[in-house]
Amino acid sequence: MALARAREHLRDEHPDWGILWNALWKTAPGDSVMEQAAHKWLANPAAQLTRQWSPVWQALFEYCFKRNHIADPELLSAGLAWLNAMQFEPDWNYVFRAIANHAPDQAPLELAMRVMRQPENTNWAFVCDAATHLHVKLNREERVEIHRLAANWLEKREDRDEWAYVWARLVESRADLGAADVELGELLKRGYEWLEKREERDARRARRVVVCVGKAGGEPGRFGSGGCGVGRAVEARL
Repeated sequence: MALARAREHLRDEHPDWGILWNALWKTAPGDSVMEQAAHKWLANPAAQLTRQWSPVWQALFEYCFKRNHIADPELLSAGLAWLNAMQFEPDWNYVFRAIANHAPDQAPLELAMRVMRQPENTNWAFVCDAATHLHVKLNREERVEIHRLAANWLEKREDRDEWAYVWARLVESRADLGAADVELGELLKRGYEWLEKREERDARRARRVVVCVGKAGGEPGRFGSGGCGVGRAVEARL
């Protein structure tokens, strides 16, 4: 009854349609009315321009694959069209990853390579990971190019959280390819340097700690001690 009332209030023009649909879908996955509503909403050109489109698509695509053991043709077509039009969307990699995982023969490798030729694209590291680590079948030429692009991407991006993952993929791809442009010794050196810089950064953060000092009757107090009349936080630099 509650679900039926919620569905009635979920109008197509609602600005948060995708967010509300996802919330309802989690409470009733597989609801046929909700499924039909999602198919209709996903086909709306206006909806495809919002950040809410890809989460709805992914939830429905994953559900249909689990139910039918095959990628839904309509959703697959919609996902491919969206990937072609939205290469700089932050969620691009999620749609690509889902297709690469469940329909690897349909995964748009040319689009993925185009993204990876744009090193400032926010999807870069995630697309690289999806293209190399999932079920997408890459030929040697494509693997060599990804290896080269990954080596270039590592330059001057040591502060990025995903740097270590790209580095690991690069080491794996080199082992797979054999001789490559980047020698293993150079890769390992980069890894050691990254670890040293990360340790230095973490050490600087650790130097700023909060120490609670309690004092009662001239004696150091303890946390939770009833005799501690004064407690103050001081910043200590180790």
